[in-house]
Amino acid sequence: MEELSSVQKDFDVKQQNINEAYGKWKDSPYLQDLSEYKSKILALILENQRLWLGHPNAPDSSDYEEFKEKAIELVAKIYTNFIPFDLVSIQPMFGPTDNVFYNKFKYIPSTEEGKAGESTFELKNDEVRAKSRKLKTFWRIPVDTDYLSNEIRNEITREIWTDLRLNVGTVVSKKIEDLNYERLYVDLSNITGILSRKTLNHDGYWIMVGKNIGEILSKDTPYSYGDLICIGTAMNRWKVYTDASFPPNEILVGKFSDERVFDAYFYCPYIAISQCPIIESGDFCPRRGGIITRYAKKMISSNYYGKIVYQ
Repeated sequence: MEELSSVQKDFDVKQQNINEAYGKWKDSPYLQDLSEYKSKILALILENQRLWLGHPNAPDSSDYEEFKEKAIELVAKIYTNFIPFDLVSIQPMFGPTDNVFYNKFKYIPSTEEGKAGESTFELKNDEVRAKSRKLKTFWRIPVDTDYLSNEIRNEITREIWTDLRLNVGTVVSKKIEDLNYERLYVDLSNITGILSRKTLNHDGYWIMVGKNIGEILSKDTPYSYGDLICIGTAMNRWKVYTDASFPPNEILVGKFSDERVFDAYFYCPYIAISQCPIIESGDFCPRRGGIITRYAKKMISSNYYGKIVYQ
């Protein structure tokens, strides 16, 4: 029997730990409406949060106790409808330093003349280190988990699509005159073809657009413009996301993430949320505190992402 590589062994250990976390949380109501793939990711995020809430270095105050009561519910709501599940690979961390695992395409030439080589995938890993970032969102007493989860989810999603937008592997410039549905179809088909040839992967792509282009694409998609939402599938090919803050003259295109995990972009939550000290706001304003999140992120290959810029 062929001996397992060290990467495969490390991957198997991580999968075992994920399964253990899933075993603790699988009956939780927070996981009931998710696929098994997303449930396992969320289970590890929730387990990390649970462990942090009882950590000796966690804050110790009456305000923290109120925050602590809502923390698990808040984290679950953030990641239950987390758009980046479709945009990038989400791999939670087991500690402040961890590895991300992915499949990298490998072509093995044939040793026999006239015969085609073999295409396969090799399991690889890369080290990531968590960093802390103070979110723009504040929490207030009483804690409103619906409002907070939406604000935090949108803030993290915008950080991710900004990373992708600024680091794409393919940029195509087009004239903006007479931009219409038919032109968008041609332009999207062309850039998707480029990404497919670069990655040798032809399945499912998504696009992120602003309001103007979203309205054009709504020809065959029921369009209800919101803050940061999915508006459906355009032209029966691309799942469309819109954001009020996305540049109106650009289209970001990317490969769907799934269980296969390619060598693309990784977002790796460690401690989903932690409390900053409370701020006294006066007699007529509610007390509020900051929120810190700890995570890592890494772009392995930008070839899975491209953008069209209309000028």
